[in-house]
Amino acid sequence: MKVDKIDDMLLQIKKNEKYNEETSLILLLLGKPRMLFNPPIEKENLQKGKGWLSKKYYECEELFNAAKL
Repeated sequence: MKVDKIDDMLLQIKKNEKYNEETSLILLLLGKPRMLFNPPIEKENLQKGKGWLSKKYYECEELFNAAKL
């Protein structure tokens, strides 16, 4: 996420009438929302060949890339 976009988001939060400088807040910045995987991801998009998957665990970005999202 670009810094300019984050700054714009923070300004929007601070403009809210419920915002209070004295109250501690935790701000969690997440990427864009994505639907998780319907239809399922084809094995061929995760690795070459049609056998068993060679890895037990995949990173989120690997799965999103394989799902072509």
